[in-house]
Amino acid sequence: MPSISSATLIKNRTIEFYKKVKNWALKEINSPILARIDKFFQDEYNIIPKKERIGKGAAYISSYISKSMVLFIIDKLNHDFDDCLALSKNLFNYGEERGYLKIQHLLL
Repeated sequence: MPSISSATLIKNRTIEFYKKVKNWALKEINSPILARIDKFFQDEYNIIPKKERIGKGAAYISSYISKSMVLFIIDKLNHDFDDCLALSKNLFNYGEERGYLKIQHLLL
């Protein structure tokens, strides 16, 4: 059985989360999706055992969440790269305004 922090399980949990989102509002500056993505990322980070987080960390987790997010937005929602870029900018600003460095990892 793979570890809870395996790339495959992170991707699967991420896709399941994205499937539940009803309103993406990618270009809205204060879109409710920003807080939902932030909460999901924090929850995902917290379910990884601490000893595994030390080795993998936020950058590892966020790389799989962000890759899955872009693929989902483009493939499943039929949005384009500009929509992903708008969401990325909004998420970055959301993290910056609140001092949430972890959420900014999603965009790097």
